[in-house]
Amino acid sequence: MNAPSPTAFTQPRPPVRNKTVTVTPETAQEWLAKSRVTGRLDKRLVRAYARDMQAKKWKLNGEPVIFSDADELLAGRHRLWACIEANEPFRTLVVYGVPGEAFETIDSLRRRTVGDILTIRQLPAGRQLAAAVQIIWRYYNEDLGKERLRVPTQEALNLLNVYPELRQEAGEESSIEAAKAVTKVIPLGMGIAFHFLFSRTSYTQANAFYQQIVDAEQTGQPEGPGGQLFVALNAMVEDGGRRQKDRMHAYIIKAWNAFYSGVPLNQLKYAPKHERFPQIAGVQPRVITQNIEDASLTDGDISRIGANDDDRELTVEYIEVTPERAEEYLANHPINRTPAQAVIERYERDMRAGNWQLNGQTIKIASSGRLIDGQHRLKACIQANRSFPALIVSNVDEEAFDTFDLGAKKSYHIVLAERGETHTATLAAALKWLWLYERERLTARVDQPTPSELDDVLERHAAIRNSLDYVKKTRAIIAPAIAVAMHHLCAEKAGQRADEFYDRLSDGIGLSADSPIYVLRERLIKDRGNRRTRVSEIERIVWIIKAWNSWIAGQPVKNLSWRRKGPGRENIPALLGIRTVA
Repeated sequence: MNAPSPTAFTQPRPPVRNKTVTVTPETAQEWLAKSRVTGRLDKRLVRAYARDMQAKKWKLNGEPVIFSDADELLAGRHRLWACIEANEPFRTLVVYGVPGEAFETIDSLRRRTVGDILTIRQLPAGRQLAAAVQIIWRYYNEDLGKERLRVPTQEALNLLNVYPELRQEAGEESSIEAAKAVTKVIPLGMGIAFHFLFSRTSYTQANAFYQQIVDAEQTGQPEGPGGQLFVALNAMVEDGGRRQKDRMHAYIIKAWNAFYSGVPLNQLKYAPKHERFPQIAGVQPRVITQNIEDASLTDGDISRIGANDDDRELTVEYIEVTPERAEEYLANHPINRTPAQAVIERYERDMRAGNWQLNGQTIKIASSGRLIDGQHRLKACIQANRSFPALIVSNVDEEAFDTFDLGAKKSYHIVLAERGETHTATLAAALKWLWLYERERLTARVDQPTPSELDDVLERHAAIRNSLDYVKKTRAIIAPAIAVAMHHLCAEKAGQRADEFYDRLSDGIGLSADSPIYVLRERLIKDRGNRRTRVSEIERIVWIIKAWNSWIAGQPVKNLSWRRKGPGRENIPALLGIRTVA
């Protein structure tokens, strides 16, 4: 059978224009007055951008500031506010004439992380190094126990230039090798960061401290602060508390301080409400911060930015990207981040459904001809066997690659907020649950709907807004998004009986011990109070479905459970009377 011919996009070609301009703080003020978006800014992102602008590290990278066909500012607010805060001009590509309806798809692309960049650079343990440099940056900037600042990507990456020993894989002075030995209790990135910080005083002592942790694991006889740290962190892991980063950081630092000073450590504990976050003995953040600032921007860097970047001219084309052309572009990207199949599939579904829109976001080609941004969209084009409209930016500086896609990814709840919806975070998450339910994919949490798919769910389930009343009523025992999604589904089946079910679930009034609602309520309360063993959200949804089905049928129950694995594995039960869509 012959493959179908690629389907061209059917939207009329918009009168898109573009140019490269130098934006001054005064221009930024004028443009911000045209912004369609009035929601909250990510102030950490603005400050991070501003620091790059002040340090002359901002690059012309093909990421556009976008205006609609009605001259509304659609994208670029954070960069413009950063320009004002830094009081420094910056060069940028500006795209004009984008259809206003494409606004909701802007910034819905996958954001590039520091880990992506280091992986693309093919550095060993790239993602773990990314975690390490961010911990180090936070410590240097006295933000490790607070996490109030957004780590500027360029400053984080620059740590690897200032301290090349961070990248050393093996040898006596390798933080990576030392950290690999303690991964049973300390995540690799965290282990790299603290070994490096401790080694600022002495590599020998840093290695000896980590060896105490290794010895405690191997012999089962914890000795010294390192052994005590192993016991404390191992207990935390067993309790499911490994995600308590602040406490782990504090424990590691306190154990090191005892080791470094030779003072016996009686007990490892940290009470953030009653004590300051500890500093590392022998390492002064402010002094090291100054070292980074002094070393981070050489005269050569300033010369390069001033000459090459300012003289660079970008070429922008509006084209229809066919699957064949996508193959050609992809043939010229030898090194890139590992593609996320889930992201490709999201784009593919929109392309197949005819929902893909030209929104001003670009595909970028370096001056060498190498594709340096856009692989997910191009792979989706090939998988969907559909053409799509795109702006192709050529002659981009290869060194600007590290700055792509570093802004805040626009979540669907932001789209809802911009439309004037209420409880937007809960509503967005509830719509995703409905999307998964209709596709019979509740267990596939990695599946991500596109904004247009969620728009479709909201249009077909407009009454879900009425279920938002149960956000506060059941918050103490059910995650708000699950409560809203399941109340809505129950209401579709039985109208006001769903209100009765959820009212009694929230207050417990008049319930007998064998009432399905009572059994569900007690099970959920017990689960919320259990800090050692947490069940999945899917299991809680199954409990709700089983309790609802029994309650509707007038059947008493003694307990609620769900076997999702093993020989007696149960499928997710259908909610009685609710029609599912394949």
